[in-house]
Amino acid sequence: MWQTVTLPHDWAIFNEFDPNALSGGDGGYLDGGVGWYRKTFSVPDNLEGKQIFIGFDGISALAKVWINGHYIAFRPNGYSTFQCDLTPWINYKGENVIAVRAHKDDKAARWYTGAGIYRNVWLTALNPVHIDYCGMYVTTPVITYNTALVKVETTVLNKFSTDKSVSLEVTVLNDGGGVTGKTVSSPARVSASGENVFTNEIMLNNPEKWRTYDPRLYVVRADVIVDGEVVDTYKTTLGIREIKFDSEKGFTLNGESMKFNGVCMHSDLGCLGAAVNYRAIERQLQIMKRMGVNAIRTAHNLVYAALGIIQRKPITEMENVTPAVVIAIRFFYVIHPCFHAFKPGFNNGFVTEENIYIPRNDTRCVTPYRTASFVAKGRDVMRYAAAVDPLLRRHVKEVLAEEGVAVRQEAGRN
Repeated sequence: MWQTVTLPHDWAIFNEFDPNALSGGDGGYLDGGVGWYRKTFSVPDNLEGKQIFIGFDGISALAKVWINGHYIAFRPNGYSTFQCDLTPWINYKGENVIAVRAHKDDKAARWYTGAGIYRNVWLTALNPVHIDYCGMYVTTPVITYNTALVKVETTVLNKFSTDKSVSLEVTVLNDGGGVTGKTVSSPARVSASGENVFTNEIMLNNPEKWRTYDPRLYVVRADVIVDGEVVDTYKTTLGIREIKFDSEKGFTLNGESMKFNGVCMHSDLGCLGAAVNYRAIERQLQIMKRMGVNAIRTAHNLVYAALGIIQRKPITEMENVTPAVVIAIRFFYVIHPCFHAFKPGFNNGFVTEENIYIPRNDTRCVTPYRTASFVAKGRDVMRYAAAVDPLLRRHVKEVLAEEGVAVRQEAGRN
């Protein structure tokens, strides 16, 4: 029976607790099963000619998507974002129906995952020339005492049937909105149905650096220019910080020694379930802050809604959340058994279908809480890999070797 729900939504938390549930105690004695969502909507006539996309921040799990009866996407991973192009099937003269099927495998995890569209959903209309989904990649390859080089790689798509001359203006703004740097690329010809990657570099003088006790942030804005007009704008945040690991000094952030007082945090919200709730996540972080926490390991999944809180909150009052370093353990995203069956490779490549846009790098990954792509050294990675798949074990070992990490191989499960 259909019922009206509000997204984000976790249907499993509304089920009756069952001591015989397949999920067991690890899954909170709450089974998931299969659920369907349907949304009917209309597209205004003035959007005809635009590119229409739907983006999902996370669906638990094994998600399938249809638009007006056309099957367009399959996304097994419940923790990664994805976007689908709806343009070919949009009806501008009447109603459109999006259908989503989610199947929460009750034996797929040893923690509570929730079930359904438990994160936000975005319906977006863009000009045919626009920046790709998660198409901005920002780094600071050179940081000195009084300068920082900001490198911005931006992928621009041209969905027209003819070539277009495109320029890209990149601006760095400080906390107050003031311009601290700007550059405009030379015009580039982007072929019909093609793309171009623009690389812009901006040198900032006397940059304000991001620290856990003083979270200074910049905004990087990219404006796509065609025929003298801005046709698309894309923004992301940037924290400038220098990270070093040293065998003698340990970890330093902007030259200051820092000891991790860390916890591991999964994405569920206890009795509220897994549906994203900003205030509940903020409360979790406030409790951890009072404990003295300054680092968070995001378990096997990206606790995405918490990250914006972590990076921005100033330490002005006791109840505010201290910004924290987030440690994202590499490999755990792909070597856990619940993902193993779907993996043709690493780097978020669990399943790639023609109409799914998989981000090269989520925009959150350029912000300061993604302080490093930590290599998971030692026992956990190799132990899990050995238990799951000998080929995967060898691949993990090779990647670790490329990173210059010595690993002792073990077998067993944790």
